[in-house]
Amino acid sequence: MQYGIDAIAFCGPQSEYSPTDKSDYFLGRKIGVTTYSSFFAASEYFDQTEILIFDDVHSSEQYIAENWSLNIQREKNKVLYNELVEIIKSTPVGESFYSRMSADNPYENDVMDWCNMLPTPVIMDKIEDIANVINANVASSNLSYAWSRIYDHLEECNIYVSWDSILIRPYIVPTSSFSPFKNAQQCIFMSATLGKSGELERITGVEKIKYLPIVNEWDKKGIGRKFFVFPDLSFDVGKHLEIIFKLHEISKKSVVIVPNNKEQDELIHLVKQSLPDTTIYKASDLSTSKENFKQDDNAMVIIANRFDGIDFPDDESRMLILHNLPKITHLQEKFFYSKMAASVLYSERVKTRIVQAVGRCTRNAKDYAVVCILGNSILNDLITTNNLKEYKPEMRAEIQFGIDNSTDLSDISMILQNVEMFLSRDIAWAEAEEHIVGLRDGFIAEGESEQEALIYNKLKESAEKEVKLQYSLWKKDYVESFNIICEIISILTAPKLRGYQSFWQYLGGTIGANLGKEYQVKVHNLFKDAAQGVLGVSWMAMLAELNDPQRSVAEDNDYFESVIENIEREFSLQK
Repeated sequence: MQYGIDAIAFCGPQSEYSPTDKSDYFLGRKIGVTTYSSFFAASEYFDQTEILIFDDVHSSEQYIAENWSLNIQREKNKVLYNELVEIIKSTPVGESFYSRMSADNPYENDVMDWCNMLPTPVIMDKIEDIANVINANVASSNLSYAWSRIYDHLEECNIYVSWDSILIRPYIVPTSSFSPFKNAQQCIFMSATLGKSGELERITGVEKIKYLPIVNEWDKKGIGRKFFVFPDLSFDVGKHLEIIFKLHEISKKSVVIVPNNKEQDELIHLVKQSLPDTTIYKASDLSTSKENFKQDDNAMVIIANRFDGIDFPDDESRMLILHNLPKITHLQEKFFYSKMAASVLYSERVKTRIVQAVGRCTRNAKDYAVVCILGNSILNDLITTNNLKEYKPEMRAEIQFGIDNSTDLSDISMILQNVEMFLSRDIAWAEAEEHIVGLRDGFIAEGESEQEALIYNKLKESAEKEVKLQYSLWKKDYVESFNIICEIISILTAPKLRGYQSFWQYLGGTIGANLGKEYQVKVHNLFKDAAQGVLGVSWMAMLAELNDPQRSVAEDNDYFESVIENIEREFSLQK
């Protein structure tokens, strides 16, 4: 009620919504506020909504996509996972895939880091078997809702595999197939990171989004001041725990973000041993209120894999530590990163996640916090020259200042001295502040290179076609889909986009293979070009070979010759 607007929070199961709240909402007396997960839920409760406002849409990809994503976990969905692995074993790529997916020890060889995508052309004859196995296992599981969205479109989805999970999903989520989204008269997407490469279109499944102009001097605007610390530039990983403990002893109120629940539990155990007077909070402890943490004089929040959602402004915490925080959130992204040489595609998405993560403790213009980066997971995305250029000048200057003050250090005490100076806000820090502002102004003067602008423009142009292609696939119009893919391929003609172009060449070949013999030469050329553009996916070359028209002719000739030989043999026997 701060702005005099009546609002209702619609969270949790829709069956538990208050009748009074529902009436007020349907009659237009109050506006509804809900989560992405609740909005895209099975019941079309919001079917008549006229205006949809999506907040923080730049970080919504996983919340939206999970409604069309069948994420089969090795441990949680053991029977289904194992049955699918057995089906994969019988495919032409089965031997190499099966050996990794069935391994007992994922920490041997490359098993834990390995992922791949099942090539659709070689599993088409297994699609029915895959569907039957899924149908038999998801009825009473948390997978049933997502499966209901995609089971008629299994051929139009990609299947990504790894040792611990199998992900089945469309490349771009067809949100407009969901009537509450489609029926809205207007959708407003609010984002602090608008992006230049069409990522909002890909995330939301909207072909065209009108962007409002950016306010003047946007490059000079930031949210608080961050003092970046990169201990790994001077010390080995064996110092990580010592650094965490000593930084907390300075601040007494710190937030540590780790990649998963396992590392969360391990760190909690170690903190209890080394800092017994420190109260530890997990995300679940803060779900309803942060009041206990705020009142505590010596407290540490340890949470797993949270890029957004929980903020600690002002004196709630001046110390943020990111420990091995992953930049990739699901198998599709991992495949494009590790196999398709398409990191440029996700660079904005990754950058947005990092910006979200490092901003957990700076939430207003006067706020300030130390941001300590431990581990290599996002380090290179922050410090390498090419990646550093991708950030707004304000944050780029903060990172550069952090790099300069984290290199060539001989003792951890030097880091601690810098941190204490920053937190004291004394005259020495005032001089450092002027230096950061000078760096920022210099970066603004540099501007964006023509090459970078060209890449972003191509990705942006391609995004509109990609979304259009997704809906064409969803209605199974394969001729139109093939033609759109050819347009996409013609757009992605920069060297940096070669890996991403290869994916679309593969997809074009996959669709064209089902359109008849008149497409055979085109299909072979597409698979051949795809194989030449990416070296990390061995089955690309196999698809080119299997779809070689010369191979088909040779096979036909071999068959004809064998028939002639049989006829001749029959005649000789009759004699």
